[in-house]
Amino acid sequence: LRSRSSWNCLRVRTSWNCLRVRASWDCLRSRSSWNSLRIRASWNCLRVRASWDCLRSRGSWNSLRVRAGWDSLRVRASWDCLRSRSSWNSLRIRASWNCLRVRASWDCLRSRGSWNSLRVRAGWDSLRVRAGWNCLRGRSSWNCLRVRASWNSLRVRASWDCLRSRGSWNSLRVRASWNCLRVRASWNSLRSRGSWNSLRVRASWDCLRVRASWDCLRGRGSWNSLRVRASWNCLRVRASWDCLRVR
Repeated sequence: LRSRSSWNCLRVRTSWNCLRVRASWDCLRSRSSWNSLRIRASWNCLRVRASWDCLRSRGSWNSLRVRAGWDSLRVRASWDCLRSRSSWNSLRIRASWNCLRVRASWDCLRSRGSWNSLRVRAGWDSLRVRAGWNCLRGRSSWNCLRVRASWNSLRVRASWDCLRSRGSWNSLRVRASWNCLRVRASWNSLRSRGSWNSLRVRASWDCLRVRASWDCLRGRGSWNSLRVRASWNCLRVRASWDCLRVR
């Protein structure tokens, strides 16, 4: 069909023994253009689906979708891309095989600065893992990482943050538990014209409790501080140490 605009359409089907294939293509053109492609194929226990869409005007948009399965294996993937004065990309993947499950996603936005995001999930039997990462960049930069993992009665969480501008700031957090054992730890660091570090630890097991902290400040002089607390049944202990140095 042709006028001030044009439209094309193509359809194909074919089969040979256990192989089956279907394909279609559509194209529309005017002041903008649109293309669409679809494919389906099967052979014995293998199944595949794929699609692609593209829209173009003052900007462009692309979308790709894929599905595949063979016996107990399943895979899904998608990709999207938008481009104009800025650009955006998105990728998604899912896969499963028997007791194994995996999910992953990635997003990217770019303009005067950039933003990236990555997410991963995985599970197999009683093991579970989650991880996420974010990154923002402009006049300053920020990174963020998150991890979670569990296996039977073991649980672990960890996070890391980093901010950089004229100075830098880092933060690390860890939590872990296993049966009656609990542990928490954190570390913070700030650096500019001087530096500051802070460490915190907590641990407990049955009736035993322990807390410890350490702080360090450095500039024209330095200051250190250490604190410890411990308790077990009716026993309590506290200790502290401070040191100040001046040039």
